[in-house]
Order: sequence, then structure tokens, then C-alpha cells
Amino acid sequence: YEEYHYSKNTQRHERNLILGVSYGKLDYDIYNTIKDFSKEKHINVKIIEDQDANLKANLLQNKCDFVIVRESPEISISNDFVRLPYTCDEVCAILPTDHPLARNEQIQLTDLANEEFIILNAPMLRFLVMNACKNAGFQPKIAYTINYGTNLFDMVAHHMGIALMVRHPSIQADVAVIPILPKIITHVNIVYRNSPTLSLAVTQFLSYMKKH
Repeated sequence: YEEYHYSKNTQRHERNLILGVSYGKLDYDIYNTIKDFSKEKHINVKIIEDQDANLKANLLQNKCDFVIVRESPEISISNDFVRLPYTCDEVCAILPTDHPLARNEQIQLTDLANEEFIILNAPMLRFLVMNACKNAGFQPKIAYTINYGTNLFDMVAHHMGIALMVRHPSIQADVAVIPILPKIITHVNIVYRNSPTLSLAVTQFLSYMKKH
């Protein structure tokens, strides 16, 4: 659980906004967008970084105004939430640079059937990976399940297993990132409560994000 602040001096409640961001999503251009929004609209923005499940709970409990999270069934079918599409990620294979498939432009998921996997403990991403492997006709051999904060890429580089992971700016040169077929796409949304009354800050943020 981490917090970040972008602020303009003001004491008005309508000039405050709390944004929950899923781990890893701060690597997009969201930082610059929020700073520009805060500066232009003179609205304080507090960012809370946490796991998707905690962010959704905070949203329902009015502890934040928006969350940026991966698409999930409980959000897509719920009348409690409104979704604004933000971006999408493609899941790739993360391999050691000396892996026999590391120089391929793309690989079939079935080519990884005999590999040992390192799985990130993120429910939606885990579901996507497990379901994709099942559809490809195999059950992945899981060597490690790790939490956020553990350097998955170092583990792969040290031949502790391979991983299926979305592209990430912090990926180092000592691993290969290879697109896989069939493609695994995960959608990321800006989500807010379905409420008849929205604060000025929420309304302005929605308008700003739709334009940017």
C-alpha cells in the first residue's frame, strides 16, 4: 500500500480527488496526466497504489473517487460501477536471454508447455494466464507464486522459471520479451461509482481523461 500526492493549495473539499491505482499501472503516462490535470484545474490529487481487490472495496466504501484496474467480471457485470476504457496490455513471454526461444519474433503458447512458470499473485492476470494455458491444452507447472515487489525479471534471468507478463517499463535487458500466440489481451479501465451526484472534482477529472 503506497500513497503519492499532487497538490495545489486549496481548502475546498470540492478540490480534492482520491485515485486508486493498481500496482504496475503507475508505469503508464498517468503520472504526467495527473500532474497536468492538477495544475490546470487546481485540484488536489492523492494516489493510492494497492491490489485490485482492495481498490474495488475502497471504491464501494467511498474511500476513493476512481480506480484504475484491470477488467474483471465483478466490475463488468456490476451496476455499482461505471467504466471508462483507459488502455490495454498484451501478455508476453518473459524468458532468459539464452533460452532457445529467446530470439523468436513470436512463439506459440504450446511451445511453453514443458516450462516451469513464475506466476504473479494478481488474481485477474493469474486467471488470464491459467485460462490461456488450459485453452492451449496444458496446465502450467508453477515453480513460484510471487507477490508484487518481488523482482520477477531477475528470477527469470537467473533461470528460476519463465513468466507470462504484461510489458513493463522496468524490464531489464537480461530477459527476452516475446509476444505469444494466441494473443492474451487484458483491458485496463478507469472505474468510478455509479452515482447520480458527482463532485466537481470527479466531473472535471472525467472530462479531462476523456479528452486525453
